[in-house]
Amino acid sequence: QSQIGLDINPGIAKLNATHERLIFTKLPEKMTRSKGMKRRLLYLTDEWFWRNVLAERVLLFSGNGAMCSNAKHLSLLDGSAQSRLFDHVDYVGSPWRSFWGAGGDGSLSYRNRTAMLDAIRHHPNDKLETDGSYFIKTLRDLNQKLGRDVYRIATKEQTQMFAGLDNFDEESGPPMVISGTAPNLGHESRELLLAMCPEIKVIFPALHNPSCFGAKPDGEKCAATICALKDKKDRPSGC
Repeated sequence: QSQIGLDINPGIAKLNATHERLIFTKLPEKMTRSKGMKRRLLYLTDEWFWRNVLAERVLLFSGNGAMCSNAKHLSLLDGSAQSRLFDHVDYVGSPWRSFWGAGGDGSLSYRNRTAMLDAIRHHPNDKLETDGSYFIKTLRDLNQKLGRDVYRIATKEQTQMFAGLDNFDEESGPPMVISGTAPNLGHESRELLLAMCPEIKVIFPALHNPSCFGAKPDGEKCAATICALKDKKDRPSGC
């Protein structure tokens, strides 16, 4: 955490002053000056960052996701067989298309600190790749050189267990993590997701159809999802 981040966030500043169990490690001023404040990947692929992380197992999260307390299949809080996924991976993120689905996107991810350090020491991120792509590529290269899978990268199926919505329904429940706006969900499935994982409402505004917000809003599609704008005969008993 940079000093600037602490200064502009009164909530974090209050936690820092009142909760002894929380430990905030400030980024060196020299580092923030040289790397700037907008390029996250420059920090996450820097050896200093991982050397100064206190825990060996690290949950990274950003502002584009939420953790669902109603997740049925995976949780950091229970001792089920599925929760022990975290004992068997050194990197797992949310589902993506890169690397045939292996590893996952790093913005919301669970990682092994030592594995991250080994990757950086093996081959620095000199091409300035996104941190997820960089770490997965480098860990795979390390495994190839060692002749065995020392560094355990999540499979496509494990990323789905962690943060996937491909098979989401009421019976299976939401995944542990939801990242992004889930644009491929139908309207009814989106309503169900919001009901089962209310934490995601931090991300979705009241007009939660993705056509209503974001970089490329679609006015017609957005209007079609708003009850009050529908023809009277198509409205339910009330909006």
